[in-house]
Amino acid sequence: RCIMCNIWKMIPKNELSLDEWSSMFSDPLFSDIETLDITGGEAFLAKGFIKKITLFLEKMPKIKRVTIVSNGFSTNLIVKRIKKLVKLLNSRGITLNISISLDGTEKMHETIRRVPQAFKKTTSTILKLKKLEQNHSNLSVSVGSLIMHQNLDSIEEVISWLKNNKIDYGLQIVGFHDTYVDNLDTEDSTDFQKRDKSKLFTLLKDLSKPTSWRDVRSYYWRDLLAMYKDKKRRTTPCPFLQDQLAVDSLGNIYNCFSTSAVGNIRNKQTPSDIYLSPKNL
Repeated sequence: RCIMCNIWKMIPKNELSLDEWSSMFSDPLFSDIETLDITGGEAFLAKGFIKKITLFLEKMPKIKRVTIVSNGFSTNLIVKRIKKLVKLLNSRGITLNISISLDGTEKMHETIRRVPQAFKKTTSTILKLKKLEQNHSNLSVSVGSLIMHQNLDSIEEVISWLKNNKIDYGLQIVGFHDTYVDNLDTEDSTDFQKRDKSKLFTLLKDLSKPTSWRDVRSYYWRDLLAMYKDKKRRTTPCPFLQDQLAVDSLGNIYNCFSTSAVGNIRNKQTPSDIYLSPKNL
């Protein structure tokens, strides 16, 4: 029910069967995949969750890391499924990263997610997973926070809560697309306004300061500052341009979820035919 995304309005129908998933991931395009990111909606609500991931691992034998993004609302279900998943991945030497979304403290997170007691539910999941993390060397738990007009003034409160609880986190700026998240109609209400500029520029400037010589992400934030402040083009490369792609549960293949689908496997095309066609390259 997030105010900045319309995925929750989509009605799941005619999604890929297990056989169709199997057929798609049997394509050579996926044989060298090393990182699998699973997102939603809410991924942990997917039917046949463990069965699907088991299939994905069998079809992509070189996977080293699986990342799952979650809203963290269904604490018991999420913890139960992660316990099963972490054992499955550990037996194959695969790392599991769980990223829980947290956009504010107390009422702010509830306002953005439009779910009663959202902060209480999400933080309960985060803290339980952090305890679970202590017993599993192949499990890492972090938090992702999306910055928008509504929470720009209070994002420091989230960061403070995360630091106090010794939780790794990553920040992202709200974006608007007419494709996967289909959220152009939310731009007027959630995008930054003129009075936000000073606060936004200060935040981006702070984020663009390297914390170490390995802090590559600081260059990304420097780019964002230049884009917002000076209308400059991005200079840091996007991984999707070279070695990433996206697929959805309807069989669509994307160069990136911020762009339109470039084909569908149900149209009697293989993933390789779609992704490697001259027009898509």
